[in-house]
Amino acid sequence: LAFLSYNYAFTPKFSLRTRVGMDWLQYRLQNCEKYSKLHPRLSINLQYRLKAGMLLWSSSYNNSNYRMDIINQARIGVNPYLIQTGNPDLKSGRTLNSYLYYSGQIKRLGLSAIVQYKLEQDPVVHNYYVQDDYIVKSFINSGNIHYYSAILAASYKFNKIFSLSGDMRYNYTSVNSVNDFGSNNLTGNLNANIYLGDFSISPFVNFRNKVVNTTSLDIVETPINYGLECTFSKGNFFAELNILSPFSSRIFRKTYLNELFRYYSEEDLRTSSQFCNI
Repeated sequence: LAFLSYNYAFTPKFSLRTRVGMDWLQYRLQNCEKYSKLHPRLSINLQYRLKAGMLLWSSSYNNSNYRMDIINQARIGVNPYLIQTGNPDLKSGRTLNSYLYYSGQIKRLGLSAIVQYKLEQDPVVHNYYVQDDYIVKSFINSGNIHYYSAILAASYKFNKIFSLSGDMRYNYTSVNSVNDFGSNNLTGNLNANIYLGDFSISPFVNFRNKVVNTTSLDIVETPINYGLECTFSKGNFFAELNILSPFSSRIFRKTYLNELFRYYSEEDLRTSSQFCNI
């Protein structure tokens, strides 16, 4: 990796930060051709300081490098019908990421918002095909993935004892690859902080969330998550109590649909719900 950074202040409030560079990736697996390629990278940030906050626009362009378990050709039997293997002939994918961020303070109210767009060109995704009466799960560069996101967050400090914060998030993922589909998601978080002398009490709620895994192209649904964190600190003594989803188990769902291979799973992870620790 090699980078050149350049920073410039147009005014005391308006500034530019850039980083231009290049990475050189090379590898050769046994019995495979050597891979060697230079890739450019670019990052641009424009920041404007407001009277009580800031406005930031950031954009970056880079490539994806792959782990050995993705590019090797080892064949692993997953079950009597499915074999998993890598692909040493993958080309580098490219990622363009751009977002606009605002943060500000209005008396006791803190606000922040972000709008983001990300494009993945030729992403590495799972590919399925039939060979020797087996379904083979491998990797391929295919198509593109568009990701749109908007987040609005706020916090309010009522007094020295009590404060409240939360956010609302919306994102849309459009996949045009070995599968073509779109996925909407609306979620949010709510947190409270209570300070009583040496004690702090922090209840929270994380609402149901749905995420597209951009490699496996499955949709992962995370259930609602609520809990409580209590701490006591005095001198050299510190104690903490954590409670997570005490009244309900959390079912994690995964869905994948393909012409050749599809699955739906539900996992009840007891280590992620209905527990308490001190």
